[in-house]
Amino acid sequence: LHSLNPLLEDLKQQLDYYEIPSWVWHNPVRTLSAGQRKRVALVALTLKQPKLWILDEPYSSLDRTGITILNKQITHLQSAGMTVILTQHDKPNSLRCLELMMPEELV
Repeated sequence: LHSLNPLLEDLKQQLDYYEIPSWVWHNPVRTLSAGQRKRVALVALTLKQPKLWILDEPYSSLDRTGITILNKQITHLQSAGMTVILTQHDKPNSLRCLELMMPEELV
């Protein structure tokens, strides 16, 4: 049980980072909104600490706060040397992704 404490602390930190309210802990994922489910999925992915992130339509179903958090996370991942691959069909969000991922290369 003692070895679970760091994992539980990491989980709490990530739930706080993605601004997931504590009531979510006690509810089945199927009862959450699409945006909340997406945030929970991002928490799970973050806890696994993959070197390669493949995100399919990551902005869909996210509110403005969720988009801001995801943008911050993408920037953090890149600065930590992670690889982020994503698909995005929504033009405004596609441009936002390009600005995040290659700011010095855009005119």
